[in-house]
Amino acid sequence: MGIHIDIPPPHVDVPVHIDVPPPHVDVPVHIDVPPPHIDIPPPHVDIPPPHVDIPPPHIDIAPPHVDIPRPHADVPAPHIDIPKPHIDVGHADLGHVDLGHADIGHIDFGGHADVPPPPHVDTVPPHVDVGYNHWWQNWPRTHAYIAKKMFFPTSVDEIARGVRKAEADNVPLRAVGGGWSFSDVSLPGMVATGRPNVQVSDSIDQFLPLAEGFPGDDQPSIASIDASNDWLIGYDENNVRLLGGAQRRVPQLVGSLTGVQPQPAYLMNTRSLKSTLQAQLQGILSPDAIKATQPGPSQKFYFHVEGGITMEELGPLLDSQSPRLQLQASGGNPGATLAGSLSTATHGAEFNLPLLIDRVKAVHFVGPGGQQWWIEGNASIADAAKLQNRYPGLDPAHIIAGTAPVNGLLPQDWLNAVVVSMGCMGVIYSVVLEVFPLSGSQEVTTQTTWLNFLSKALPKLTIPQILGALRNPADPLAMKVSNGIKDAITSGMFSNGLISAGMNLYADLAFNPNPAPKSSKSLSPGDWDCWIVNRQAVPIPFDPQPPGGSGITKVVDGVFREIGNAFAIKNNPGNLANLVRRLADVYGVPNPFHVDIPLHVDIPSPHIDLASPHIDVPSPHIDVPSPHIDVPSPHIDVPSPHIDVGHVDLHIDVSAPFHVDTSFSPHIDIPSPHIDVPSPHIDVPSPHIDVPSPHIDVPSPHIDIPSPHIDVGHVDINGVLGTLVNGLANPFAGLLIGVLGFVPEAALVLEGLILAGLDLAHLVSVIARIASSHDTLDVALDAVSKPMADAKAMDLAQPFLSGILASTLGTANEAGVGVFTGTSVGSVGFPSSGLLGAGIEIAMPLETAFGFMQTQILDKMDPTKPFFGYVSVRITPQTNTLLGMQQWPTSVMIEVVSFGDAWGIQFISQLQAAALAHINRGKDAMLHWGLENDQMTAAHLNNIPALQNPSVAHGAQPPLSKLAAFKLVRGFLAANNGLNPPTLFRAFNNSFTARLNLG
Repeated sequence: MGIHIDIPPPHVDVPVHIDVPPPHVDVPVHIDVPPPHIDIPPPHVDIPPPHVDIPPPHIDIAPPHVDIPRPHADVPAPHIDIPKPHIDVGHADLGHVDLGHADIGHIDFGGHADVPPPPHVDTVPPHVDVGYNHWWQNWPRTHAYIAKKMFFPTSVDEIARGVRKAEADNVPLRAVGGGWSFSDVSLPGMVATGRPNVQVSDSIDQFLPLAEGFPGDDQPSIASIDASNDWLIGYDENNVRLLGGAQRRVPQLVGSLTGVQPQPAYLMNTRSLKSTLQAQLQGILSPDAIKATQPGPSQKFYFHVEGGITMEELGPLLDSQSPRLQLQASGGNPGATLAGSLSTATHGAEFNLPLLIDRVKAVHFVGPGGQQWWIEGNASIADAAKLQNRYPGLDPAHIIAGTAPVNGLLPQDWLNAVVVSMGCMGVIYSVVLEVFPLSGSQEVTTQTTWLNFLSKALPKLTIPQILGALRNPADPLAMKVSNGIKDAITSGMFSNGLISAGMNLYADLAFNPNPAPKSSKSLSPGDWDCWIVNRQAVPIPFDPQPPGGSGITKVVDGVFREIGNAFAIKNNPGNLANLVRRLADVYGVPNPFHVDIPLHVDIPSPHIDLASPHIDVPSPHIDVPSPHIDVPSPHIDVPSPHIDVGHVDLHIDVSAPFHVDTSFSPHIDIPSPHIDVPSPHIDVPSPHIDVPSPHIDVPSPHIDIPSPHIDVGHVDINGVLGTLVNGLANPFAGLLIGVLGFVPEAALVLEGLILAGLDLAHLVSVIARIASSHDTLDVALDAVSKPMADAKAMDLAQPFLSGILASTLGTANEAGVGVFTGTSVGSVGFPSSGLLGAGIEIAMPLETAFGFMQTQILDKMDPTKPFFGYVSVRITPQTNTLLGMQQWPTSVMIEVVSFGDAWGIQFISQLQAAALAHINRGKDAMLHWGLENDQMTAAHLNNIPALQNPSVAHGAQPPLSKLAAFKLVRGFLAANNGLNPPTLFRAFNNSFTARLNLG
């Protein structure tokens, strides 16, 4: 090619190669490759060997990109090198070979050092996947922050490496799984977070997806949040991948969060540790365990599983074994991990069966120093030699088993300490559970009221006597009343005759804590709706009954059923009108007035006309008698031949585009944004006037009505005009039944509300707010509940909440009884996305629990402040664990959970203070470690009588208390048999361990 100058040998040109003219310069000993490779013209500079260009379709990028010498190797297209500021470094990118893709995610940038250095290999030990500046939020949204690193281990060895990394970096570490803990037990170090309200939560949900970036070349499955890194692949508002798209949204996300943390924090996400280890269990069992698991009448079943599995995943996993198995004892919310449920002593209501935490036979976990431990109790599970062969990270000094004391404590004490350890001893890798052959379960739930329950539970006492004993612990009847309540819950007497005496296994008493207002027509004023949940074992059903419900439709139906009952609207149009007007008042729907016009003939009472500006038209229009109710303006009655037919009127139009107007003159259309629809819709001539949007006309057979009819700014529906004309049925009821037939209890109320002729613009704005939100569930609950709270509308709020609970518990029917038979029952469908909440659980002995519930919860409810939550009282047996809450032979667990509005948060805080005051008076009580306990201190812990009881035998004189034994085990693990230096950073310490002085 003209005036081309070749470099002298040893440069070699190849056949049919086309060089680029000067000022392109080839360098010596450079080897070009044959066409169709094309060199890039200057100022691109090739560098000397051993660099080798790759033939097309690879394309070199022009300067200022600089290729560097081997061992870098370019790969063929569709790989494209990226221009500066990207500089390829002297290795295959991050220690692996580029596989024909664009390097749009990876950049060696701003002094960044690749970690780990070559030869890095993804996901193979000793590697552990790490996300940098990783977002985390718990399920109830009480805590949210950005952790400096999040480890994603897939094995016990990777857990150990993550622990050692945190300790070496002097950064606190916490294991997280389902994120169901409300408390700071789950927070690393001194991290403290703010509690978002609905608006802040919605803002977080809006900006989080836009602020998360994904390293395109290193670890593409792990998100990062880093405003300084514009090479993270993010997503824009249209869900389009965008290089650097995350960077600009980070400030908006961070602006919604708590301020700068006092220290960086690491998290360890255990959700990849969810596999069954059952296939290897037989290979590590001890001779005693092998003998115990032999077939026969006393056969035991052990199940080895990783701790990151959730409770809702564990049940089906056990059911899929051969033989089919089950936990028998329920425990925890469905999305909580097994390790998290155990660590916080979460439980069910099986009052005569061992708790889930007491079904743990062995724990394999990683403690300080990254040291692996295997701890089992009195029951022999693993053979030490087989265990070490299977898990090389274990050695004899770190296998705690048998019946001989270890450091002065029996192995059972060690196990009882680490099972419920609140994450402060280490990271649980796996557990061996005792499980049982699968059986069926029949759950029976009965809805009643608290006063009705008490009268049946204690028929020989009057309600004043019972309430007096509950409110006065010194009352001589107090213990009789407590026992009577417990017996009624546990006996199955409220199972509608379906569970025989002695067959009930489950005892749960649930409340709507809002008392019935004076206006209630379904409950006595001051009484409380409550539900009794019992279960019995039945043969395994092949066809669980009843079939699955329709989700949210059941809730809507249940809510309107309870509201309708509270207002007694059935067969009473006057009460229906009262309800419609009450809803209109609470939710800000204007309620105009009415004046009649001349020549109009009204029907006598009980027909009701509404006040001006409602307009009736003159005769020959005929109104019919009650139960017809005219509605307020902007409704205008239509002249003859229209005949009203004993219902609430309004037509509502539905939109369509491309309207063709009638030729009738002098018809006047209103300008856009009013929308008319195409033919065969017919508009009538002036003086009919349409008004601007949000009015939308609908197609034929809708016909607009002549003046004095005026359309208003609302949406009309008139899909069944024929039935209106013929007077055969209420068209609006027909339409609603067609659309809302699956919620029949709602149809009557919605018909009255939506079709009442009121200005629904405010309701439209509420719906628009929900539809445009990002945290949809919380915004929807806020939109529904806040107007009731602001209006102090207990008459609506009390049945609203009862409807939600009744539909959830299966009693939203005429009988008020829900029955379900299956192999897994009673699991509430909590949303996986989380819900703003506040929650506490108080464990107490039988003698004080029900009195505390009556005086500190039910009696403390403010009748002017609706509480959008529930109370659940469950009976459990005593636990063997050292710090489990269930410390008494009959332990009564009182759980109170609320939507995270101001009153809910305030009430839960007040209740926690009342429980701690109870402890300060020397009374027994414990708080759930995974729910709110932020006011609890070491002084409270030391004052709990139950924790001063001795632990299992241990050889110490005098015997150690349970609390002292727990602290001793934690100290032994931190010292690691003297292997950990005293200066080792205590990565598992946090604000929770500090305020409780757990060592």
